Amino acid sequence: CYPNPITEILTIQNPDQQLLNVEIYDIYGQLLIVEKNNSEKIVTIGLSNINSGLLFLRIDSGVRLITLNVLKQ
Repeated sequence: CYPNPITEILTIQNPDQQLLNVEIYDIYGQLLIVEKNNSEKIVTIGLSNINSGLLFLRIDSGVRLITLNVLKQ
């Protein structure tokens, strides 16, 4: 995923076009955004309405589960 830090839009590359479920949490564990069943090659998520700070990105393809830390500016 890129860029990191994020200003407005988070981009996730999905070259195999797997079905992705993406969840974004704040540092308190509050679920902020859910993007379900996206199989696009490039997944974009708008973060303009999210406050700055550390975010946790959880990407689940059904085969792999990836958790990343990203900084929202």
